Amino acid sequence: MVSQQRDALVLAEHRKQELADLLVHDLKSPITGILTNVSFALTSSALPTESWEALHDAVSAAESMLRMVMNLLDISRSEDGCLRANLADVDLLALIEQVRAGMEPRAKLESRQLEVEPSAGRVLLLADGDLLRRVLENLLDNCLKYAPRGSPVRIGVERADGVLRIRVKDQGSGIPPAERTRIFDKYAQLGASAPARMSRGLGLTFCKHATEAHGGRIWVENNHPTGSVFVVELPTPSDRKAAAVAPSAESSRWAMDT
Repeated sequence: MVSQQRDALVLAEHRKQELADLLVHDLKSPITGILTNVSFALTSSALPTESWEALHDAVSAAESMLRMVMNLLDISRSEDGCLRANLADVDLLALIEQVRAGMEPRAKLESRQLEVEPSAGRVLLLADGDLLRRVLENLLDNCLKYAPRGSPVRIGVERADGVLRIRVKDQGSGIPPAERTRIFDKYAQLGASAPARMSRGLGLTFCKHATEAHGGRIWVENNHPTGSVFVVELPTPSDRKAAAVAPSAESSRWAMDT
């Protein structure tokens, strides 16, 4: 009797997950269609300012919906052990600039600045450019939500201790130490100690899975005097052997060109 109930629950959960995956997959096409058509409308030079701002808000909303859909799909793949990095040559600084330029109109409308901190030399790597781009977009999206109006959101790259670190910084309310691990959990909601900074638990969960698919790790720390810093740490060639203990370590290989 107990085993029958257990099997029924497992089957119900499996069907529920299949339905969710189907719905999420089928949402991609109409959202992409909305995004394409509204973006095309924005190219008209005859649009009054109010219409341009309204259409741009629609683009931002569609982009946010598409990120959530893609995050759900990839989180599901990762939980099934199927998330793999498709390797290709990536110019990290060029990728960061591409993401910054794409999100700059939204930042301006919300009276915030997106700034890229200077970095010495080029940073070339063999990694999944799409996964990495979406990690950057999700982190910048999170920081833009909580950055005070008129404040900067900064992104920078550093090499230290045999690893590469991408830092995304805001001057928002910050995240209490007790919540800094939970914020990457699926569907996490921060407790009463952080009422001003809630999390849907999708974008940051995706960032965790995508970073681990590259043999790396992600965490959040203080941005003194106020705010948060999201740190994405990725192994360099000299650190590859140490990273090999992680199941996903073989999905990325790094090369630095200074």
